[in-house]
Amino acid sequence: PSDSSASKIAQSPFPSFALLLNEFMTPPFMIVGSNFWSVKIFATNEVVVVLPWEPVIITFFLKGSALIAGNYYSEIGERMVGDIDFLFNLKGEQKLIEILNFNKYQEINSEQFFKSRHLKRRVKTNKLFALEPHVNLIKYDEYINEEDFIKNFKISNNIKIPNQNNLFLHNIYNQQINDYGYKTLNYSYRSYYDFKKITEKGVELEYLNNVIISRYINISNALGVTRLKTENNSFFENFLINLKLNHYKIFKIYLIFQAIIRRVSNLPKMIITAFKNKKYRMYLIEKIKIPFKKIFH
Repeated sequence: PSDSSASKIAQSPFPSFALLLNEFMTPPFMIVGSNFWSVKIFATNEVVVVLPWEPVIITFFLKGSALIAGNYYSEIGERMVGDIDFLFNLKGEQKLIEILNFNKYQEINSEQFFKSRHLKRRVKTNKLFALEPHVNLIKYDEYINEEDFIKNFKISNNIKIPNQNNLFLHNIYNQQINDYGYKTLNYSYRSYYDFKKITEKGVELEYLNNVIISRYINISNALGVTRLKTENNSFFENFLINLKLNHYKIFKIYLIFQAIIRRVSNLPKMIITAFKNKKYRMYLIEKIKIPFKKIFH
């Protein structure tokens, strides 16, 4: 780092951590010292985030950031990134929040009433990328063994990222579980393109026996993106996919049914939270008012 960079670090209330300094400009990734690292995306001349290279604070990058660090994309414009996603250790949550606050990253989505797999998204004026610190990988623990996930990593460009199979799994589970792709049969071409780039480097194909992954692949096959065999290729599975892709008006009936199930299953938790939390109660009242405002105004 330059003398001015070193001076700014020394004056920081976090002397063992680097700041978000524009002096660190070596694209696309670089190490700064031995106790911290920074990442810079797409030669934008913008250092996105500098955080401690310590397991107590951060584990590794996820999703698009991990794929870029892992050299899965060779062209600057090939993979768009909106958020910098990273997994962190809950033991370091307070220190992480202090660092982000000090560097003027502001929370958005101010109301968060239920436990989430990540902290509130943060943005900073004149910075291109939002930051999304993840506590958990997916909503349901039974699909990914997080302890195993964390232990099995690789280093690419001096950046810690999930290993090949875990990149493969998290890409699919994020779309299928976190984004409700499995329940609604929604699909993402960005996710499929990530899938293509990951599988080009090889994965263990026994994962294709999983019903959630099978649905992801079956839709991909129907779209002509892939040609892979899966275990779960039943008549009902193909019937639903055909409705989704070719008869969407009829498929909406299935979506309404799924939405009703989801809301009914969440109702007890919502009622209990509404009784305990005044802010959430007021939030629900405002949400209920919205359709009536549209009708009478």
